[in-house]
Amino acid sequence: MKLVIVIANVLLIFLCCTSSNGNSFFQDSNLQKAVKKSLPNNTTTLNKENLKQITEITCNNCKNLSGIEHLSNLKIARFANSKLTNYTEIGKLSKIKVLNLSHCNIKNISFLKNLQDIEQLYLSDNDIDDLSPIGELPKLQILWFDRNKVQDISMIANLKNIQEVVAYGNQIEKIPDLSNCVSLRELDLGQNIVEFSEGLHTLKEIRQLVLIGNKVDRIDWIASLNNLSYANLLENPIDCSGLNQEIITMMKSGILITDCKN
Repeated sequence: MKLVIVIANVLLIFLCCTSSNGNSFFQDSNLQKAVKKSLPNNTTTLNKENLKQITEITCNNCKNLSGIEHLSNLKIARFANSKLTNYTEIGKLSKIKVLNLSHCNIKNISFLKNLQDIEQLYLSDNDIDDLSPIGELPKLQILWFDRNKVQDISMIANLKNIQEVVAYGNQIEKIPDLSNCVSLRELDLGQNIVEFSEGLHTLKEIRQLVLIGNKVDRIDWIASLNNLSYANLLENPIDCSGLNQEIITMMKSGILITDCKN
């Protein structure tokens, strides 16, 4: 009987140790290591109270985010280069403000629509072709989705707080009416297939505009962007004949970069 009690106690101690090591919280060893590195006050004990204190984490090459919901106060998360099969756990990070999912082989981003407090989102180098869930993120300020397969960016018009968009290397054909984006200051649409459209006239607050390697054939609209400090339209089929003096002055000052000769 005493032997049975001793064995039971040993098993109990083992289970407690296992729990304190975090095996009951996270299935992915890389995620578990990242969580331990993020623990405050040099502690290595993983329990619910300690996990609630974590506000920032970096976990490259994660494969399974099961258990991430225990980090209920997480504000900054970097999962670049992680090859996940299921991203739904990320949708549980309701307090997240900065999220990096670059190089993650992502195709569907519907899980992002629950992140209503997010301010910065990095989705570079994925396989995304539908960006529509982004339009449901009212606090978003910085958005990177360069080197994807996006064609339609009309949903960006819903983002009143957006300040910076980096979207080079997609399949975007048209700039929509962005007059609602009164905070938009930087827009990079290089290496797309953008043609001239009235949407270009709506970039009233833009400071920096990059349209390298597109299909824009006229630049008279540039003069209407009164806050512009830099615009790069190299490698576009621009008609350089009949440029007005204002455009010529912008080119000479370096504000406007084109293949046209000053």
